[in-house]
Amino acid sequence: MRWILCALALAAGCKSRLPSERTGELHAGVGFLAVPAAGVSVTAGQTIHDRHDFFDIAFELQAAFQFPEDSATQNGKWAQIQAGAKATLSPGHPSHVVLRAGGVWFRATGDPAILDAPGDYLGLYGGVGYEWDLSPRMTAGPEFKVLVVGGEGSLGVEVVPQFGLNWIVKF
Repeated sequence: MRWILCALALAAGCKSRLPSERTGELHAGVGFLAVPAAGVSVTAGQTIHDRHDFFDIAFELQAAFQFPEDSATQNGKWAQIQAGAKATLSPGHPSHVVLRAGGVWFRATGDPAILDAPGDYLGLYGGVGYEWDLSPRMTAGPEFKVLVVGGEGSLGVEVVPQFGLNWIVKF
């Protein structure tokens, strides 16, 4: 598993020499998450504001699943849904900073070591990432985000960091 993650991280670091081509307004992607346990994510989005040289803003939906039953940080399952905005700074360049923010819901089962207790959590997220154009229609890069969530009933407020690696295809 580790060699797969290392190979994917190296592939994400490969930067295309091609100039970024302005493509359609839809995008979809897959990714890997590393906190609180290893998992996968699926993303779909639509550009709603396109300023070519300055920034693009897209609406995104993402579903993430972390399934290890017994890892160093999680003994149970984690299902997450988030909806929000993605701002791509300098989208016409072959590499760019991305900012994400919005609302998030997740359910943690078992013994989630990063949380005080399992249950349903609802809150906000914010993140920053860096993307490289691998081709005119594909980007990849790492992302770090923080979830600030409140748990159901008396679970209280939790702060959850997440690290991910995303691959996005533009249509």
